[in-house]
This record gives sequence, C-alpha cells and structure tokens, in this order.
Amino acid sequence: MNYFVEMYLHFFLNPRILKLALFKGGTFLTNLMFIDDEKTILHGLTNLVDWSSHDINIVGAFSNSLEALDFFDHQPVDIVVTDLIMPELDGIELSRLFKKKQPDVQILVLSSHDDFQLVKDSFVGGVSDYLLKPKLNPENLLSAITKLVHKKQKLPSTTESLKQDLANYFSGQTTALSPKKFSYPIFYLVYNEMKELTYLKEKSLTSEWPLDFFPFTTLNRGFGCLINTASTEIYPQLIDYLSETSKTKDTLCILSKELDFSELYTEFTLLKKNGKGQLFYHLHKGSLISDQLTPLVPHYETSTKSYLTKIVNKDYLSAIRELSAIVETMIILRIDPLFLKHETMNRLYALIHAMDDEEEKHYELTKLKMTLTAQFADAFAIERFVQIFTNIIQQLMVWVVPEKKENSAILTLIYEYVQKNYHEDLSLQSISEKFHFSYSYLSTIFTEKYGINFTKYLKKVRI
Repeated sequence: MNYFVEMYLHFFLNPRILKLALFKGGTFLTNLMFIDDEKTILHGLTNLVDWSSHDINIVGAFSNSLEALDFFDHQPVDIVVTDLIMPELDGIELSRLFKKKQPDVQILVLSSHDDFQLVKDSFVGGVSDYLLKPKLNPENLLSAITKLVHKKQKLPSTTESLKQDLANYFSGQTTALSPKKFSYPIFYLVYNEMKELTYLKEKSLTSEWPLDFFPFTTLNRGFGCLINTASTEIYPQLIDYLSETSKTKDTLCILSKELDFSELYTEFTLLKKNGKGQLFYHLHKGSLISDQLTPLVPHYETSTKSYLTKIVNKDYLSAIRELSAIVETMIILRIDPLFLKHETMNRLYALIHAMDDEEEKHYELTKLKMTLTAQFADAFAIERFVQIFTNIIQQLMVWVVPEKKENSAILTLIYEYVQKNYHEDLSLQSISEKFHFSYSYLSTIFTEKYGINFTKYLKKVRI
C-alpha cells in the first residue's frame, strides 16, 4: 500500500487521532450524527442551525440506518439524532445497538407520532430525549442538543459549579438557579437529616426512563439531592431504590412528590422542618415519601411531683412503673427524640441516685448512673432506645425486688412484729427502716400477700 495512503488511514480513520483533530479554542467539538430516511428532512436538520458556532461538528448524515451503524463503528460520535420509523432498522432498535457499542453516546429521537408506547419503548432502548417533528424548530432542536452536550461532557468543573449553585440556592443565598441547566422537565427532592447523599448513583437504578442525581449540602448542613427525570413513572422505582440503598447506609431518605422548578426551595425547607427527628422513628424503613410525614411533637408536659414523691418515700417499684408508663406515652406521641432522651435520663438519674444512697450494691448503681448519658447517646433509633431503657429497668427491678424465696420469712417477721406492736405508731416506712428492707419491695410483697396495703391491714388488726 502507498505510504501516503497508509498515513492518511492512520491519522484520519483512527477515532482517537480524529478526536484530537476536532479541537477548537481549548474545547473539544461535539460530534453529531443525523439519521433520517427522508432526505429533505435530513438536509433540513443539517442546515437548521449554525452548528459550528456552537462547537458542534456534523460528522455524518445518513438516510440509511445500516450505513449509519457501520459509520458509527469507525468514527467517534457523541450525539445521534435519529428518526423513529425507518425501513431498515427503526430508531428504537438502532438506539439499542448504538448503546451496546458505546454506552455513553447520547441519542435524540425525532418522530411524527405522538404515541406514548413508542416514547416509552424508545427510552427503554437507551434514548436520552424525544422530540416531535411537527413541533421541531431551530430553538428547541438546539436546546435539546445542548442539554445532551452538557450531559455527555459531565465535566468536573461543570459538576462542581452546579453543586455549588445548588448549595447556595437551597441555603437561601441566591435565587439565580435556572431550569435550563437541567435536561428534563420533572423534578423530585430527597432530604436526609444526617448524611450526604453522594452515595445515590443514577447507574445503580435500572430504569427505562433517563434521570440525573444532583446531591448537595447546604451551608447549615442540610443534605439533599435533586432528581431530574423525564417521566413520573419512575417514582415507584425511586422509592424502592432509596429504601434499599439507605438501609445499607443506616440512614433515612425523605422523597418529595413531583415538583415544578419554582417549588424546589419551598419544598426543601418544608422537608427539613418536617423531617427533623424522623430518622429516630423510621430508620428501619430506609425511605419515606413527604405525604407520610407527621411533624414530631417537640415536648411533653407532665408533672414530676408524683414521681419524685414515690422516690422520696422509697417506693421505687411504683416509681419504676410510673416512669415506664411515661416513656411509653412519649413514644406513642412521637415526641422529639432529643426531648425523649433528656426526659428519660433525668428521671432515671433521680431514681438511681436515690437507690444508690440506700442499696448495698453501690458499685453497680454508681456505674449505671455514670454511663446513662453514653448509653442513650448511642440510641440512634427507637428500637435501640427501647432496648437500652428496657435493660436498665430490668436491672433496677432485680435490685428493687429480690428473689421470691425470701418473701415468706420477711412476711412472717412483719406479721409477728405487727401483732406485738399494733398499738404503737407503726408504718411500713418505719418497719422497712427497722429491718433494713426496701420500702418499695415490702409494699409490693405485702400487697401481693394480703390483697390490701399495709395501712388497711394495720387498721383491721387494731379493730
């Protein structure tokens, strides 16, 4: 073969070399290919816009889809604009083949048919966008191509710039965010109270509809992700994807309803407000939709007088029962987790401190008192909180209520003492102090044995 022919083939039919040649002013040109079996339309597409002024290079225009497919195998192509209905290969099948050969190629389908099933089938085949020929004009064609250019490039600088724009916008620092920066007309928001959403990836969600994820973090540490897609049909898949993914991260995502671009800021503010503390109660779900959100109750007002009186009177068993009932009520009411933990710890501390002054097992009680804060700090979800609280209550009950085998001897001792001294100023408190027993324990076993409290029993003895 002639040397010059070999050099020509090497430099101009080698896709990598050709790509380097298509470089203008520090920017790579976007390679665009048109396919339409109607030559008049094909000619119109190539001349409808001054493509070169937009850094777009037309590398091919084909009326035969098989020829286009062969050309695609040998030349670098970034974006394909193809007719949907063609004799050799239709646009749907052609798109599948293009995507199989080059997964990152962007495909725009043109069709005369406003048929939903055709649109859906084309997106399944990997199509990026869809335009109707009757509505085709230079503006919307260029707009569609430009969006695909941005999607194709995905330059780090562009991505970082948009990430910063979103952070500023949702922080309330600016209103200068345009829908033109996004490829599709439909928006959803995801909010997370505790974790950045960079783990959400478009490629992890197998969908017949195209979509983009734009995670961001606001200046006051609000974590969100803007989802941009072409169809609302993807919503059920989004819910499942968020749930499965978030469960592996031990976190909770809250997904908005479909939003207009103008609603984004207001909706994110609302998600932050209503999403506060929801992780604590719904971690096991992985995700919630905004319609399922019920704002948590900030606090729970209840008197401590009855509880503290029981502790002062050393009626620890009754105090434990009252505390358990209060905590159960706060959980049912969905009290803010910070208040729930704070109130529970305060009441437990008062109880344990009093028992520590009376019981012989000082070491265990002191240790429990010192570790309260650390234990509840670890309660990141309601299940963990209930487990910690239940364990502590069970531990306290062991100290308050000794083994039942001792009960008979204790009751016999009390019975004999009352029979000899019923004319004296007796009370269960004075008896518990005399014989060094826990007041709450004596009260419990006495009531269980005689079916009445000590005061009524003493009255019957005196009569």
